[in-house]
Amino acid sequence: MNTALGRGSAMSANVRAMKDALMPVRLHRSNSLRIPWEEAFQDTWGHTPWDFSVWEHWYTKREGFDPTLWFLACEGQQIAGMCLCNYWIGDGFVDTLAVRRPWRRLGLGLALLHQSFGAFYQRQTRTVKLMVDSQNLTGATRLYERAGMHVTQLHYTYEKELRPGKELRTTTVTD
Repeated sequence: MNTALGRGSAMSANVRAMKDALMPVRLHRSNSLRIPWEEAFQDTWGHTPWDFSVWEHWYTKREGFDPTLWFLACEGQQIAGMCLCNYWIGDGFVDTLAVRRPWRRLGLGLALLHQSFGAFYQRQTRTVKLMVDSQNLTGATRLYERAGMHVTQLHYTYEKELRPGKELRTTTVTD
């Protein structure tokens, strides 16, 4: 999905009201992000837990890592949600938008997206992209459409079971 940012499209009254709850990530706090990240993605189809070294490699140790494009929404000391962004092929890229279960459906995901759109806009970046499973169990696709994003590419995943076994991946949302 992708959105083009124009003047005024990046911020809404809702985001301005929630702005105090959103903050950039301090690099020394990045170690504490993996557990809330895991909790938020436990409802994602095919998710299997990552250990910290794998998470760190893909998120903080890669070329182009910029913690000023990472945003947290916290309630007290608890991380409620996060939006972890970077640049990909010259465009802004929302690598991760994650909201933990207790804070879902409160507008936090949209607020985090808008915060990241605003950060990219301030950097003169006018296109922001992300990738999403169109059959996402948490309704992420609808959220991205509400944020003004639209589908620009489709990818299909095919699977063939070679031998029966225990399914380790997430296939449904459970409470």
